[in-house]
Amino acid sequence: MNKLPDALPVEKAAISDLARQTLHGTVDEATNARGRERMISAARAGASKSNGTQRRRRITRASVLLFAAAALAVSLVIWWPRAPLTFVTTGGEVTSTHDGGVRVATRDAESVTRFSDGSVVTFGVQSAGRLEGVRTNGARVVLTSGELHLDITHRKDTAWSIEAGPYVVRVTGTAFDVAWSPSEGAFVVAMRQGSVVVEGPLTPAGVSLRAGQHLVVARDGVMRMGEGTPPTLAELAVASSDAVALVSSAAPVVVSRAPSAPAEAPPSSSVPAIATSVAPSDRPASFAKLVAEGRYAQVVTAARGRGLEWVAESASLEELVALADAARYEKDGTLARAALEAERKRFATTQAGRNATFLLGRLAEDSDGNTARAIVLYDEYLQTGGPFSAEALGRKMLAVRKTRGDAGAEPIARAYLEKYPKGVYAAAARSIVGTP
Repeated sequence: MNKLPDALPVEKAAISDLARQTLHGTVDEATNARGRERMISAARAGASKSNGTQRRRRITRASVLLFAAAALAVSLVIWWPRAPLTFVTTGGEVTSTHDGGVRVATRDAESVTRFSDGSVVTFGVQSAGRLEGVRTNGARVVLTSGELHLDITHRKDTAWSIEAGPYVVRVTGTAFDVAWSPSEGAFVVAMRQGSVVVEGPLTPAGVSLRAGQHLVVARDGVMRMGEGTPPTLAELAVASSDAVALVSSAAPVVVSRAPSAPAEAPPSSSVPAIATSVAPSDRPASFAKLVAEGRYAQVVTAARGRGLEWVAESASLEELVALADAARYEKDGTLARAALEAERKRFATTQAGRNATFLLGRLAEDSDGNTARAIVLYDEYLQTGGPFSAEALGRKMLAVRKTRGDAGAEPIARAYLEKYPKGVYAAAARSIVGTP
């Protein structure tokens, strides 16, 4: 005898009660059997429909949960802050700095630094410099003297800066070489792949270089741009102004001696000219040589021996520039400030004197924690500009944000993005103005 499903005890009891209350008379066995089968079939169909609805509800809930988990994972990937790049340096004399960077000095062999994004920075033989300010999307590389070879991995927000004396090379991903001799004032950038922007005393707004081009500043203070193999620092040290053009064998180099009478490129040349020059620098002082060799402590000791009065009143511009660098590297804030103030006061019309204003602002912000003073000095520097204009504007933006919030910093952030849309501080500027 068929029975109602046990899974429906309540429904089965209700049906039995209803039958007893409403049905009268005698029902033959065949009719009873047919009715019972129809009732059982209907009950099973209802149970199946109910279970299907529950399964669909469970599937729908699971789908919603799965979608929410996927959305959360995507948002974490997008918004979770990336860790700064990591790096390993091999070769040369390497010492750690307080900000997580390193100082590098080489003698007879290169020093190679490999970063977690695939970028490689190589200090050539007889070279010195620093790696600092390592971020998620780049770092600041300072070439004190010698040669650098760089292969920077390009990513969407890549932003590296290479500094050599008063020159700054802005990088978003490329392969190139940099050489700098502080004693001769000679500077070379040679492109292998990609493009960069070079800022300096002759080109405050920056000049672009593409693959195959090079830019040279010889000791006569004249900037030249060409294609092919650039001159080496050794060649620049012995070459006369006229001989520099003969060093590059693959293409002619455009020479300019003065703004009033720039030389023009031959009609067939595709090399752009840079018709600018500055007065030749004096022969180097001993402090500059010591700094080039990484002997910062010796410079500080010698200056301390002569006294702060000598620094303020008698030191030459070359000595002050070298002393300010050495003192900053040795974390002697008092001596660094004295040298920079002397530069700013006694050599105000020179680019070095103007740069001192920016460096004093950086010192006030980083070493003294005096944000208000730093903002004043950044503003003063930006009125005349120079090779540190981009950094000055970016630092001012962050300093104002610190003191007055995003609303106060927004006009500065917009100005930064307009001038330097791919600059080191562009990501911070976009976060202030609220654009991706």
